[in-house]
Amino acid sequence: MKIIIIGTGILGASVAYNLSKYDGIEIVMIDGAQHGKATTAGAGIVSPWTSSVTDDSWYQIAKRGAAYYPELIMSLKDDGERDLGYKKVGAICIGTNSEKLDEIEKSLILKKMDADDIGTIQRLGTEETHKNCSLFCMMIFNLFLYLVLLGWMEIFFATL
Repeated sequence: MKIIIIGTGILGASVAYNLSKYDGIEIVMIDGAQHGKATTAGAGIVSPWTSSVTDDSWYQIAKRGAAYYPELIMSLKDDGERDLGYKKVGAICIGTNSEKLDEIEKSLILKKMDADDIGTIQRLGTEETHKNCSLFCMMIFNLFLYLVLLGWMEIFFATL
């Protein structure tokens, strides 16, 4: 039996992986060419709780997918894969003003009621943000450098 899977993101890849365990199945994966990434979605980010998507059907599917992800990682390790690049590191939500942060925090607290995967929700004030800036700044710098290396952003220097 030949099965065609459209999309090579986490969903398509995990479906192909699970189907590959059955004899007699030929799998063909089809996807668009994504310059420098495997998908147009989250590029490895598994955090439906922090998404701004408001469609509850999407959220429920994404939440179940995120809950399944550690199980998938363990299965891949059991099959001998070692260099998976998976690491649970948390998430940072940024708001442009206090009202936006209130909205984000309220949404996360509501989602935490039915999602054990959400860890500690902590709102940082100005002082705490400055203390944690080294981590945050390093993350932003790495993202910026990645975009530069992909050719999606140019660097310019200015002296003041």
